[in-house]
Order: sequence, then C-alpha cells, then structure tokens
Amino acid sequence: MGDAANLQPEDLLRSTERVTDLNVVPTPGHSEDMFSEPHEFVRLRQHPGPVPVVTMAGHRAWLFVRHADVKAICADRRIGRSHANPEGAPRLWSAALMHARPGPANEMVDHERWRAVFGPTFSARSIELRERQVRARLDELLDDVVKRGTTADLSSELARPFALAVISDVIGLPLADRPLFAAWSDEMRHLRRREAAMATSAVVSERLDQLLDHKRQHSCDDLLSQVGTLAAQGAPLTRLQLIDGLKSIFLAGFDTVASRMEYGILYLFASSAGAASAVPEASKMPLMVEELIRTVVPGGSWIPRYALADVEYGATRIRRGDLVVLALQGANRDPAVFDEADTFRPDRSPNPHLGFGYGKFYCLGASLARLQLRIFFPTLFARLPGMALSPDCDPEVDIDSATGGLSRLMVTWSGSRYPQQ
Repeated sequence: MGDAANLQPEDLLRSTERVTDLNVVPTPGHSEDMFSEPHEFVRLRQHPGPVPVVTMAGHRAWLFVRHADVKAICADRRIGRSHANPEGAPRLWSAALMHARPGPANEMVDHERWRAVFGPTFSARSIELRERQVRARLDELLDDVVKRGTTADLSSELARPFALAVISDVIGLPLADRPLFAAWSDEMRHLRRREAAMATSAVVSERLDQLLDHKRQHSCDDLLSQVGTLAAQGAPLTRLQLIDGLKSIFLAGFDTVASRMEYGILYLFASSAGAASAVPEASKMPLMVEELIRTVVPGGSWIPRYALADVEYGATRIRRGDLVVLALQGANRDPAVFDEADTFRPDRSPNPHLGFGYGKFYCLGASLARLQLRIFFPTLFARLPGMALSPDCDPEVDIDSATGGLSRLMVTWSGSRYPQQ
C-alpha cells in the first residue's frame, strides 16, 4: 500500500494497489498544458470499476473515472453525502467543501426535503425570469472596466465579480456582505489549511443564521427570505440543514461558475478559428456552453461521496462508510462516449457530459450556471472588440483552491461598445 505520510502536498490522489505511480493533481493547470486532463486518467479508464487510492488528506478511497461507472454511481441510492461519523469520516482534502453530513439512515428523505425547499428558486422558469437582471449585472461591470482603460484582469474584474453578484442576488446577500463571502469562500476552498477552512465555514454559518433572522423582519424576493419564513413556520429541514444548504448553494454558484468563464476564454483563444469567431450565434450558444461544461473542469471536478451501505460493484466490495471519489473530469473525456474527447468542439451534439453530475445529485443550479455562461461570452466579445490575451499574459492557476480556477487572466481590447437599450 502507498505510504500516506509521504504524500506530496500538490498530489490529490495516489494509487494504492492496482495502479502504480498515480499523480492526479487538483487543478488542470498541473497537466502538460492547461487544456489537457492529467495523463494518468488515460490509464485509469482502462480499469473497469473503482481504483483504490489514498487521498490528499491521507485517507483511503475508491476512485471512479470512466463515464459509465461515474454515471452509475451518481444514480446509486446507496451512495450519498452522509456518514455515521462525520467528524471522523475519510476526507478527500483539507478544504471545507462537500464534507460528510450526519444521518445516513435519513439521507434520501432529507435530500428530497432539501430539493423541495430550494428547488423552486432554481427551476428553469424561475431562472428564465432572472435573465434581464443577470445581463444588467454583467453590463454594469463592463461599464466600469471600459472606463478604466483597455486592459483588465478578466478573473478579478469580470468573471468573479459577475458570478458573485448573480448568486448573491439569488440568495439575497446584502451588498456589504458580498466581499466578505467571497473572501470566506476562498479560505474554505484552500487545500492545505484545514483548521482555518473549517473555522471560516463556522463563521459563514453564523452569518447566514443572522441573516435568516434579519430577513424574517425585512423580507424580500430572495432565497434567504423564503428560507427564513420556512424556518419560522417549521420547515421540513432543521435550521442547521437550511443553513448548510444556503452555504452549499453559494459555494457552488460562485467560484466554480467564475472558473468556467475564465477557462472558457482560454479555450476560445486557443480555437483555430480565433476567439471572436469561435463564439457562435445565439441559437447555437447552448451547444457551446455544454461543451465548455464538458471540457472546462476547474479543480478536476472531484466529487466526494460515501457508501451508505455495502456495495458490490463488479468484483469490488465497497464497504459502508468508505469514501467514494467521482472524477467528472475523467468521465467527460472518456473516448468510449465522446468522439475526439480531448478536442473542444463548440457544436458537439449530442453531449452527454456529467459536468453537473447525474441522477439524485444533479446540480441544483445548472440552469443558472448555463444562463450566466450563455450571456457572458457573446457579451464580452461584443462589448470589448478586438479582445485578446495581453502580450505578457501568463495565466496563473490557483493551485491552492479545491475548485481550481485562475488567479489572474490579463486581456486587452481595441475599443468598447455600450449595450443596446
């Protein structure tokens, strides 16, 4: 077996028994280039079923990489988020993300209640009604950017503020709180500061608890107000579960969406057709968005789950309480499912990617993420004509974040256009 004590801090997973010399790292920037999956996945997909590994936290886990396997495990009701001993459960990383929840016996009941509480806010119809507001948020940011000149850090000045504004609007975070929540999110995602990440997670929970009380007295058309009312009326979830749900929605809706915008720009600039030409007409934008979700995988899209019962998967027995890691990145590059799997094809169809998961844990905010991506790219190129990577641009990957992303992406443009009224 591998020696967990000798793990290098930059290694997310190392194989134990069946596959040797595994070096699967937490961000795509650790590959040979920023557009390729870790080369180890090519070998891993040759092994049906799970691969035994040791995680970055030094704990044993089962890694699923192939598309068929990941899809099957996502749909298996015996795999979930809960653990009989959450504090002592095996961990994927030190980040305070997707940690084990208590109550495996009630997992599916609680999950259905969770969907009933939060689902309506993220329905396709509800998100459609937000389109004008989302477009306005991006135009406001672009107005500020063009006033400052013809150079900008797309990450810190556009992608992250845009994603932050949209998810904060949905939740109902006060304007003064939003920079705090962004900083707290960064700390919670840190791969190597466990105590600080968990302490920050507690601070976020405390602030959300305060905001729930505030919204009961000052109700608005936002998620916090709705959840605050439900909490006062005796919601089907406990107050702690409601707070955990709000926290998860913020984390999932902020940095991961921003990262896809950042990497999406890199993919478009790398296109043989040129960045602006690679952005399709409006009717074909949904296809490009799906392909970006498939290929652009900040942090490798690692999803930690737990076996709620003993599971026989092929010749492997996964025991109750075992950590199961789903590599959505590997599944989305599986040549058994995708022709030219390593190639970014904006018109790919069909595109059965697993970028938003599958089955019972399909991403609640998928419609909102799609809307933001569908708006972001054409608006950016329309408002910033001649946009290109800065001559001295050296995109910096955030190697300390569990969800990856870029810490810097400098771009320039030749002029600016204002939005049509």
